[in-house]
Amino acid sequence: YRKSTHGANSSNFHSNCDSFNNTISVALLDNGRLIGGYTATSWSGSGYSGNSNNFLFSLTGGYKIHPSNTSNPQYNHPSHGPTFGGGHDWYVDSSINNGYCNMGHTYSGNYTDLCGTYSSWTVSELEVWGI
Repeated sequence: YRKSTHGANSSNFHSNCDSFNNTISVALLDNGRLIGGYTATSWSGSGYSGNSNNFLFSLTGGYKIHPSNTSNPQYNHPSHGPTFGGGHDWYVDSSINNGYCNMGHTYSGNYTDLCGTYSSWTVSELEVWGI
């Protein structure tokens, strides 16, 4: 899935990504940060899934974070883009343009490390690869 190619909405994200059990999501934020996450389970359905193999990463900051709570490393919902963690540590909304970082629920750290700010950013581009 590529936002600029397939369309900026959660329906297109899910139709292109739900059939894969493992995906890598990479987002370029308008503040210049390049961040993402790896999921070990499909984006289909609704509710928490994933396992200890899931992680978030920052290509800008050069790090990755595994979940400290393995009961909710990713959140699946038809009206969400890629969403990681139980307080939604990283959430992308249905427009694939906005979201927030609320680190510290499932993934350790704070939002300044991953996204720069809690929500004062937009997703310039998002790509998701199924493996």
